[in-house]
Amino acid sequence: MEHWSREQLEAFQLRKLADLLDHAQAHVPYWRRVLKGRGEELARPDRFRGIPFLTKDLFQEQGSALVDERGSPRRVKRSSTGGSTGKNIWFLVDLNAFDHRRAAVRLIDEWEDVRPGTRIVSLWGSPLDARRSRLSRMYDRLGNRLFLSAYGLDDAKVEEYAGRLLQFQPQVIVSYPSILLHFAQRLGRQRCRELHLQRIFSEAEALYPSVRSELEDLFGCRVCNRYGCREFGKIAAQCPESGVLHVVDSRFFVESISFDGGEPELVITDLDNAIQPFIRYRIHDSARILEGACSCGRPFTRLETVAGRSLDVIATPAGKAFGGTFFTLLLRPADQAIEQFQVVQEASDKIRVLVVPGPAWSPSRQAEIRAKLEAQLEGVSCLVQTVAEIPALASGKRRFVVGLTPGPR
Repeated sequence: MEHWSREQLEAFQLRKLADLLDHAQAHVPYWRRVLKGRGEELARPDRFRGIPFLTKDLFQEQGSALVDERGSPRRVKRSSTGGSTGKNIWFLVDLNAFDHRRAAVRLIDEWEDVRPGTRIVSLWGSPLDARRSRLSRMYDRLGNRLFLSAYGLDDAKVEEYAGRLLQFQPQVIVSYPSILLHFAQRLGRQRCRELHLQRIFSEAEALYPSVRSELEDLFGCRVCNRYGCREFGKIAAQCPESGVLHVVDSRFFVESISFDGGEPELVITDLDNAIQPFIRYRIHDSARILEGACSCGRPFTRLETVAGRSLDVIATPAGKAFGGTFFTLLLRPADQAIEQFQVVQEASDKIRVLVVPGPAWSPSRQAEIRAKLEAQLEGVSCLVQTVAEIPALASGKRRFVVGLTPGPR
């Protein structure tokens, strides 16, 4: 498809969009109500843009009404996200959509000459208090991959990882830019260069120019920006020729809309996930769609840099570092207890967790969260406090992890 004309690709998108809307009207109660009486040819862009937006609040309010009423639990996976607002939602992804996600990754990997068997290290998040399964470790070994937990990076772990990286000799590192920069600064430029990396894939957070520049200087290789989320997988990747982000249009219908005079915000429709259709979903990340064709010749939609999640690193008195996603993983299982949260580091040995309580909130849940945090964040006292609302920044965003030394903005 990357060799199609733009007209061919748009026709393909609209066919998939029409099929998705027909399916949603027929089999998903919420969309049956919303789309009823709106007439035929909803997949025409002028009519499609009249469909109400899907929000995280709607996900929580509507529950099973957003799910295909015929869906089999054997053919789906349940997942969740905290996203860029600190608000959890739980959702379903069918296995067909997962196949399309994997295909999209294969496509954008090949733009950077990364193919099956390329030695890849993931410096990434992991479930708390749990080792990766034997099956996951087997797949990593067969696929020439090495997984390293991004959490609790102290001097001892930095040294351990340095040795494992030298032994593994990776060609690519995939990581959050904030935690990878923290790791690289502790390792030092000379030792970073000894790894002879070919590429770094920056994912899950906004990649700021200053961070990109420093990472490229430390490791001596190109940093490639990628944009995705738990709801959709990989959405866009940096073009190796022009440097802009290309949307994987075979999977998505993407809009850029300004709300209340603010910066244009991405609204995304997943064309593949039939079990719980994401139609005109407000993801709360800002980006503009660029007009015109790319110099690389690919027909995909071009995005300016996405201003999305900006996560600080929390450092403890024991010298350990925890990226922002550590807290989304810890607080995600409490989805019915927590509507929204924000973690603020007030001192090196003190954090405050602001929680907008959900229906399942209780004193025992509050005590459990505090105990888990203090067990992981060695030497840090944790105050868990309920609030009615978490204030937004001037941009409208809500930073859900605020460290003592904020990253670039």
